Amino acid sequence: ADAVGNTATAHATLTNGIVQFGIDAGSIDQGVSNGGTLDISANAYASGVTNVANATADIAGGIVQLGFLATSVAQHVTNSGTLNISADATANAYNTAVANAGVEWGVLQVGFGGAYASGTVNNMAGGNMTIAANANADGNAAFANAQVGGSPLAQGIGQLEIANVAHAYVTND
Repeated sequence: ADAVGNTATAHATLTNGIVQFGIDAGSIDQGVSNGGTLDISANAYASGVTNVANATADIAGGIVQLGFLATSVAQHVTNSGTLNISADATANAYNTAVANAGVEWGVLQVGFGGAYASGTVNNMAGGNMTIAANANADGNAAFANAQVGGSPLAQGIGQLEIANVAHAYVTND
């Protein structure tokens, strides 16, 4: 989202970039594999020429994997390339500039399996994974706020696996 004017406001919101949802199956296998470049982003730019600029960029979930009511749930995100999950807000104004950027969940894996549940995030050797919020403000009065994991339970990478045998792994080779 871009806005330019005497007073400018730009909002960019991405609820979820990639969502995988499985329910009521014997086996659920959810995977995201990236060997190239995968950008999941929300970008807002506002320029207030003579007055005020407000820019807000938000991502609720970059990659979301949800699996419920299965004997086994396997969730995996594998990156050997470049994986960027980012919210970027820039505000420039003569008077007041306000920029807010937030990523609630970069990667979220939630699995409820009867016998087995596993969540794996693997950033392989040579891979580059970035989960970021960037806010920049420039004006006579400038305010910039950036946050990853905005609510009490939210994180850059969050994993909840519940079963008789459950595993949650994050590997950065």
